[in-house]
Amino acid sequence: TIFKSSKTSTFTIFPVIIYSILLGYGTMKRNHLYQNPILLWQDVIIKYPNSEDARNNLGILLFNLKRYEEAEKEYKEAIKINPNNSESHYNLGVLLYSQKRYEEAEREYKESIKINPTHSEAHNNYGALLFGLCKYGEAENEFKYAISINPYYIEAHNNLGSIYLVKKEYDKALNEFEVVYKLLPNNQRAFSKIKMLKQLMEKNVK
Repeated sequence: TIFKSSKTSTFTIFPVIIYSILLGYGTMKRNHLYQNPILLWQDVIIKYPNSEDARNNLGILLFNLKRYEEAEKEYKEAIKINPNNSESHYNLGVLLYSQKRYEEAEREYKESIKINPTHSEAHNNYGALLFGLCKYGEAENEFKYAISINPYYIEAHNNLGSIYLVKKEYDKALNEFEVVYKLLPNNQRAFSKIKMLKQLMEKNVK
């Protein structure tokens, strides 16, 4: 099983901007905005229409609510404001992948990586996309790159293990799943794969 990072990037919040917005509101208005984050970020956009971060943050909220068309619009607006925003390209890639629009998702992941080569989640997700296209060599490179950036990246270790499993490189696969189990000791899926691989390797020895 290949795991992509389904989560989008985290919010970017500028305290100075938020503070200046809240100064213009009474207590009841502030409470209303805080209770509805979407209204808050929409209000930020009204006041700062060229804020790529506000667009990106609103997109994240909409995506998490499965309001995909609206989220896509916000990500694209963020990219229009700043084409060199790696996070916006990555988030758009996650959305497009979830909609099975793989060619478009690939373009966004590649653009995110081009802008920020150390974006481990973009490498992992691009690798998952390549794996689905049976491009195992390219997918392997992406997972390895993600791990080189973040050695504790559980999903990337799992995905690299899955690549080795497909290629029947059982010793390498075992090593990756053991890393996953070490990082996440209660992961029964990793434990099952370790057990299965040890049995396969014992049979091959016999």
